[in-house]
Amino acid sequence: MNVDELKELGRGTYTLVINLSKNVKLKIGKLGLLDFPKGFYSYTGSALGPSDYALYFRVKRHLSKHKKVKWHIDYFLMSPVAKVVAVIAAPSNSRMECNVSYLLSSCDDIITFYKFGATDCKSNKCIGHLHFYLLKDFNRILLLIKNIYHSLSLNHKILFLEKNDC
Repeated sequence: MNVDELKELGRGTYTLVINLSKNVKLKIGKLGLLDFPKGFYSYTGSALGPSDYALYFRVKRHLSKHKKVKWHIDYFLMSPVAKVVAVIAAPSNSRMECNVSYLLSSCDDIITFYKFGATDCKSNKCIGHLHFYLLKDFNRILLLIKNIYHSLSLNHKILFLEKNDC
């Protein structure tokens, strides 16, 4: 799947799967200096803007290293050791990122970064939108995320961006 194929999805929810190639300490906006261990992460967000290509534009922005840093995930993705390796995206007209994040937070072997990407969330159940995976198997991580999308009746597509070398 090519990034351009996200155009057909319109607006919706997405999850970035990110490989952090080594341990790093990053300043994340008002959250301050945080330690991030090497491994796989996922970040879930929504793109419900006025454009018929909202998902495409949001994911394309996340993939760019040339942008104004304004969201928590921007600080994380600007690190030279962070690479988005896959995107799971699904069309939706409502905010589903808190539901996806909540279900990920309730899984074993996953650590949620408190309030990361979720400082404006209205739901009390939303802990954060960035997750670290203690399991190192990329395919199992993808399957877990796919199953969560399926459980929420989100008809998802997967975009592979980088060869997975962990």
